[in-house]
Amino acid sequence: MILTNLLASLIAFSSITVQAGPAPSWWNKNKKTPIIIDMDADTDDIIAVVQALNTPTLDVRGLSVSGIGWGHGSQGQTLADIADYFQPYSRIPVAIGPCQSLTDVKYGNGSLYQNSVPSGAGNLLDSDLMFGLVQRLPRTQRQWRNASDPGLVEDHLKTWIDKTIKETGKKPTVLMSGMGTDVALLFRKYPDYAKKVERLVWMGGAVDVPGNLFSVPSNTKAEFNMYLDCVAGQEIFANPNVSVTLVPLDFTNQIVLDKSLFEALAKKWSFAAKFVHDLLQLQATATTSYGSYENFFQQYSLWDPQALGVLQNIGVTSFETNVRIRQQCGSFPDPNTDGALFRLPSSAVAANVTIAKKAAVSAQAAQNPILAALINAL
Repeated sequence: MILTNLLASLIAFSSITVQAGPAPSWWNKNKKTPIIIDMDADTDDIIAVVQALNTPTLDVRGLSVSGIGWGHGSQGQTLADIADYFQPYSRIPVAIGPCQSLTDVKYGNGSLYQNSVPSGAGNLLDSDLMFGLVQRLPRTQRQWRNASDPGLVEDHLKTWIDKTIKETGKKPTVLMSGMGTDVALLFRKYPDYAKKVERLVWMGGAVDVPGNLFSVPSNTKAEFNMYLDCVAGQEIFANPNVSVTLVPLDFTNQIVLDKSLFEALAKKWSFAAKFVHDLLQLQATATTSYGSYENFFQQYSLWDPQALGVLQNIGVTSFETNVRIRQQCGSFPDPNTDGALFRLPSSAVAANVTIAKKAAVSAQAAQNPILAALINAL
């Protein structure tokens, strides 16, 4: 096994291209949970994708990346390369969303909300390039995007949902690890498809804890994914045909990182483990906002792998059910309050929201059920 993993790592670091091959013996889609991942392709999004592709109980049916947030549409190529390296037999489709949020389109104010994402070291530009690690990925030979007729992300999502239901007899679960832009566009154009999704598992929001908008200190309530497109979030939470499992900061703040995670990844020989280890190492050392390497462990969280864990019912000790949520997003831009979440009466006509409340905790990060699932998948 060690030799096999070592060879895989050596191959991954070479310049070979990836070609489709037969699926492994354990690959039986009928025994898997079909998922679609919609993201903004930051560091933790990419890690969640790598984990999902290496989790035998999950069937990744499509990857969509927003053109806004902490990554850009250029990450579509990165996702195609990752998908075809880990599952060359699946030809997982990739789509790119719009380059403006529904909020900025509504207000007509350019990129007011997008500008809250810092562009310095360790932030926007490094997210797009994954700190230079994209060069380690073998380039897929597949033409995953038709440049002359790329199609709209909402049409791609519709096609993936239809194909999933037809081929598996199951509705897909959508893991949302970024803004709600792409999914809101789907429900705008195809309202009936809110009922064709099993549920949305959305990493985002701050319900009973402060937000994390460190670049907008006047807004103490919102979390980045909700803030960056509050119109999209407002529409999703108001839709009575939608079921949402929310993974807010209330949950993710409970699982703290430490060096044991790095040590566990460093002991593994696989390309996936080394890639994730090096990506996190660069995130920790390149991002100036942490102040120091030690502060990284107190401030950074693997938000999206945690949401993937919740999707699999790993590491959650309690949920709050039958919740109705209103997302603040007024008739004019207000960066000081937009993106905040508020509870509504349970009788309100709105999306049925389940909130991940309590996380299993452990003395060391590597022993936490959610992070252990990540390590084991790699």
